[in-house]
Amino acid sequence: MVARPVAVGPAGPRSCYPLGLVDRLIALLVVVATISFSVAEPAAAQGSRLDEARTLFDEARAAFEAGDYLAALERFERVYELTGSPELLYNIGVSADRAGQPAKAVDAYERYLLALPDAPDRADVEARIAALVPPNSRGWM
Repeated sequence: MVARPVAVGPAGPRSCYPLGLVDRLIALLVVVATISFSVAEPAAAQGSRLDEARTLFDEARAAFEAGDYLAALERFERVYELTGSPELLYNIGVSADRAGQPAKAVDAYERYLLALPDAPDRADVEARIAALVPPNSRGWM
């Protein structure tokens, strides 16, 4: 199976989203960003932040696909700061997980599940959290 930043499961490469959903997630990111920016910022600033989010998202995907998980993590975090799109928490979690940062991965995965309680990959994400946290050791990180 082909690994994608938004479709790489906590336990390893898998296709958790059907083809086309990545495009829909990107479109959702654009919609969320547009709505959130339109409330508080002038049009020029909105466009600039949206362009930055798009560019960073593309860079994050490329870094992830190249195996540069720290770079992907940094960029996904910045896109999340710009947009607040909860789907990005999953990307942050996977990138942190792959970068060897279990505390950050668990935090992002848990925030993802809180933000999207009906996430289609909930069971997989919960299983990955359980694998990252040693038994009887909440607060170990």
